[in-house]
Amino acid sequence: MSRIGSSRLWGKITVLIAVCGWGLSAQAKYAGGSGTVAEPFRITAVSDWQELMATPADWARHFVLTGDLDLDGVLLSPVGNYSKKFTGVFDGNDCIIRNADVNMPAGEYVGLFGYLQTGGQIRNLGVEDASIVGRNYVGGLVGINSGTMTNCYSTGNVTADGGVGGLVGENDGAISNCYSSGSLCGYEVIGGLAGLNYTGTISNCYSTGSVSGTNNVGGLVGFNYAGTITNCYSSGSVSSDEYVGGLVGWHFGTISNCYSTGSVSGDSVVGGLVGFNDGIVSDAFWDVNTSGWTTSAGGTPKTTVQMKTQSTFTSARWDFIGETANGTGDIWAICEGTNYSRLVWQIPQGDIVCPDGVNGLDYSALARYWHETECAALHDCEGADIDLSGAVDFGDVAAVAESWLRDAR
Repeated sequence: MSRIGSSRLWGKITVLIAVCGWGLSAQAKYAGGSGTVAEPFRITAVSDWQELMATPADWARHFVLTGDLDLDGVLLSPVGNYSKKFTGVFDGNDCIIRNADVNMPAGEYVGLFGYLQTGGQIRNLGVEDASIVGRNYVGGLVGINSGTMTNCYSTGNVTADGGVGGLVGENDGAISNCYSSGSLCGYEVIGGLAGLNYTGTISNCYSTGSVSGTNNVGGLVGFNYAGTITNCYSSGSVSSDEYVGGLVGWHFGTISNCYSTGSVSGDSVVGGLVGFNDGIVSDAFWDVNTSGWTTSAGGTPKTTVQMKTQSTFTSARWDFIGETANGTGDIWAICEGTNYSRLVWQIPQGDIVCPDGVNGLDYSALARYWHETECAALHDCEGADIDLSGAVDFGDVAAVAESWLRDAR
């Protein structure tokens, strides 16, 4: 056969392959999926995360984490950066990413995710025992958030110069039902949850980690410029040279229905709740006994006893479970006299009775209604019917055991 004939034959075969769909299929990406809402890319193994880091072309797609992931020893770089932001959706599926080590001392927009842009979402994700090092805009989960973050948390250590947050370095988007508990260290604009809340909203969130720096340092937010903070609290210790507060260091925006209980130390412009205030602070409190401060640029001082009394907050129109005068959203709950107020979403399902925490008292509550089958008529057997099956049985025991084991980790 001549070369010309051979060329024509292969040309016809090529057309047939294209028309009939013959040949090998494209190599599968990640652990499967197509990156759509209906079929998100599946992140199952460390190699999948590495593929995500190395494929900016996919940063506008949909992803789901199918199980816990340990990134110990993996060389990491942020997913999303200033030139190519993450605009997709990452659903953690209530799974955990552990031992993430992002070490970029001279870097900006540093975190497991570097830059979450408008339209991007991160949800249902836990990050535990992380070590995040950068220069500016550095967070335990996200460097800068302009998108939406819900049901997320981070633990571990974050170190940087400015714009440092336990969860987010700078927030220009929306953060809700999230928390952070790591320790933070930096120079300026440092907050337990977010370093800078520029124009964003933070709602139904809390932070418990220790925070230290030199100026604009807060237990929840370092600098709240034009942002809104509502139904939040912080309990970690805060230390700085100046502009330091138990909740917010420097405040221009809006704070409502918030409190702080952590110890506060500083040399100038220091407050139990807010250090410097040129914004709006309403229905907010701080503990004068635990903070060590009777003064604040905003908020109302209360003793520890008063801070553990529900009427302190309901009289300020806070929405608590079990009352309807302040709304039916059931945002807050309290074990009066023994614990501070908690956000309802953070209470594990096995925590039936006071004080806070899942322990033997909750098993005793189950025993009191064991094999009761009329729970629907008995206010869910005072919470003992955890799975709302109408009866107190082994399903409820399993729920208590699961929460107990989770708290013990």
